[in-house]
Amino acid sequence: MLSLRSDGLTGHGFYHTTLPNLLSKPMLNWFNWGSSIGKYNVDKCRHGIPTFAVIATANDDKADWLNTGRLLTFFLLGLAHHRLSVSYMNQAIQEPDIRKQLPPVLQSLQYPQLMLRIGKASPVHFTARRPVEQTML
Repeated sequence: MLSLRSDGLTGHGFYHTTLPNLLSKPMLNWFNWGSSIGKYNVDKCRHGIPTFAVIATANDDKADWLNTGRLLTFFLLGLAHHRLSVSYMNQAIQEPDIRKQLPPVLQSLQYPQLMLRIGKASPVHFTARRPVEQTML
Protein backbone atom coordinates (compact mmCIF):
# COMPACT_ATOMS: atom_id res chain seq x y z
CA MET A 1 0.00 0.00 0.00
CA LEU A 2 1.10 3.54 -0.70
CA SER A 3 2.04 5.41 2.47
CA LEU A 4 4.33 8.19 3.60
CA ARG A 5 4.48 6.63 7.09
CA SER A 6 5.35 3.19 8.35
CA ASP A 7 2.44 3.03 10.78
CA GLY A 8 -1.16 4.13 11.24
CA LEU A 9 -4.51 3.03 9.89
CA THR A 10 -4.60 1.58 6.42
CA GLY A 11 -7.44 1.78 3.95
CA HIS A 12 -8.23 -1.81 4.90
CA GLY A 13 -9.18 -0.52 8.34
CA PHE A 14 -11.94 1.46 6.65
CA TYR A 15 -13.25 -1.58 4.71
CA HIS A 16 -11.40 -0.44 1.59
CA THR A 17 -8.65 -2.88 0.60
CA THR A 18 -7.36 -0.60 -2.14
CA LEU A 19 -7.41 2.75 -0.30
CA PRO A 20 -3.79 3.87 0.27
CA ASN A 21 -2.69 4.96 3.73
CA LEU A 22 -2.09 8.43 2.32
CA LEU A 23 -5.85 8.83 1.78
CA SER A 24 -7.08 7.15 4.97
CA LYS A 25 -6.91 10.15 7.30
CA PRO A 26 -8.51 12.67 4.89
CA MET A 27 -11.24 10.13 4.09
CA LEU A 28 -11.94 9.69 7.80
CA ASN A 29 -12.00 13.46 8.40
CA TRP A 30 -14.06 14.48 5.36
CA PHE A 31 -16.67 11.76 5.02
CA ASN A 32 -19.18 10.29 7.43
CA TRP A 33 -18.82 6.54 7.01
CA GLY A 34 -21.06 5.69 9.99
CA SER A 35 -24.16 4.77 8.02
CA SER A 36 -22.39 2.56 5.47
CA ILE A 37 -20.26 0.85 8.11
CA GLY A 38 -23.39 0.31 10.22
CA LYS A 39 -25.15 -1.38 7.28
CA TYR A 40 -22.04 -3.48 6.68
CA ASN A 41 -22.01 -4.61 10.32
CA VAL A 42 -25.75 -5.37 10.34
CA ASP A 43 -25.27 -7.53 7.25
CA LYS A 44 -22.35 -9.34 8.88
CA CYS A 45 -24.44 -9.97 12.00
CA ARG A 46 -27.42 -11.28 10.03
CA HIS A 47 -25.51 -13.53 7.66
CA GLY A 48 -22.38 -14.35 9.62
CA ILE A 49 -24.32 -16.02 12.45
CA PRO A 50 -22.13 -14.54 15.18
CA THR A 51 -22.51 -14.99 18.89
CA PHE A 52 -22.80 -11.95 21.11
CA ALA A 53 -21.33 -11.78 24.59
CA VAL A 54 -21.68 -9.14 27.25
CA ILE A 55 -19.32 -8.88 30.18
CA ALA A 56 -21.11 -7.23 33.10
CA THR A 57 -20.10 -6.52 36.67
CA ALA A 58 -21.98 -6.17 39.96
CA ASN A 59 -20.60 -2.65 40.47
CA ASP A 60 -19.15 0.04 38.23
CA ASP A 61 -15.88 0.92 39.93
CA LYS A 62 -12.14 0.66 39.25
CA ALA A 63 -11.87 -2.83 40.75
CA ASP A 64 -14.64 -4.09 38.46
CA TRP A 65 -13.03 -2.43 35.43
CA LEU A 66 -9.72 -4.12 36.25
CA ASN A 67 -11.41 -7.50 36.72
CA THR A 68 -13.22 -7.03 33.41
CA GLY A 69 -9.83 -6.61 31.72
CA ARG A 70 -8.48 -9.72 33.45
CA LEU A 71 -11.49 -11.77 32.37
CA LEU A 72 -11.24 -10.40 28.85
CA THR A 73 -7.61 -11.56 28.62
CA PHE A 74 -8.52 -15.17 29.41
CA PHE A 75 -11.64 -15.00 27.25
CA LEU A 76 -9.78 -13.70 24.18
CA LEU A 77 -7.00 -16.26 24.56
CA GLY A 78 -9.53 -19.09 24.80
CA LEU A 79 -11.41 -17.89 21.73
CA ALA A 80 -8.16 -17.50 19.77
CA HIS A 81 -7.23 -21.07 20.74
CA HIS A 82 -10.46 -22.19 19.06
CA ARG A 83 -9.74 -19.97 16.04
CA LEU A 84 -12.60 -17.62 16.74
CA SER A 85 -12.46 -13.89 16.14
CA VAL A 86 -13.81 -11.08 18.26
CA SER A 87 -14.92 -7.57 17.46
CA TYR A 88 -15.94 -4.98 20.01
CA MET A 89 -19.48 -3.59 19.85
CA ASN A 90 -19.08 -1.03 22.64
CA GLN A 91 -20.83 1.98 21.14
CA ALA A 92 -23.96 1.28 23.22
CA ILE A 93 -21.92 1.02 26.40
CA GLN A 94 -19.97 4.20 25.72
CA GLU A 95 -23.10 6.35 25.48
CA PRO A 96 -24.38 6.92 29.06
CA ASP A 97 -28.07 7.28 28.11
CA ILE A 98 -28.04 4.10 26.03
CA ARG A 99 -25.99 2.20 28.63
CA LYS A 100 -28.72 2.81 31.23
CA GLN A 101 -31.21 1.09 28.91
CA LEU A 102 -29.13 -2.08 28.48
CA PRO A 103 -29.69 -3.98 31.78
CA PRO A 104 -33.43 -4.53 31.14
CA VAL A 105 -32.75 -5.51 27.53
CA LEU A 106 -30.04 -7.92 28.71
CA GLN A 107 -32.29 -9.09 31.57
CA SER A 108 -29.60 -8.12 34.04
CA LEU A 109 -29.32 -5.72 36.96
CA GLN A 110 -25.56 -5.58 36.49
CA TYR A 111 -23.37 -2.99 34.77
CA PRO A 112 -22.45 -3.92 31.19
CA GLN A 113 -18.72 -3.31 30.61
CA LEU A 114 -18.04 -4.88 27.20
CA MET A 115 -20.09 -6.13 24.27
CA LEU A 116 -18.41 -8.56 21.91
CA ARG A 117 -19.32 -10.19 18.61
CA ILE A 118 -17.73 -13.63 18.30
CA GLY A 119 -17.44 -15.78 15.22
CA LYS A 120 -15.33 -16.94 12.30
CA ALA A 121 -13.66 -14.21 10.30
CA SER A 122 -11.60 -13.87 7.17
CA PRO A 123 -7.93 -13.06 7.70
CA VAL A 124 -7.17 -9.35 7.82
CA HIS A 125 -4.11 -7.31 6.99
CA PHE A 126 -2.07 -6.27 9.99
CA THR A 127 -1.54 -2.57 10.59
CA ALA A 128 2.10 -1.57 10.20
CA ARG A 129 3.97 -0.86 13.43
CA ARG A 130 6.99 1.26 14.18
CA PRO A 131 10.21 -0.56 15.01
CA VAL A 132 10.80 -0.97 18.76
CA GLU A 133 13.86 1.28 18.52
CA GLN A 134 11.64 4.20 17.49
CA THR A 135 9.20 3.75 20.37
CA MET A 136 11.53 3.22 23.33
CA LEU A 137 12.99 6.19 25.20
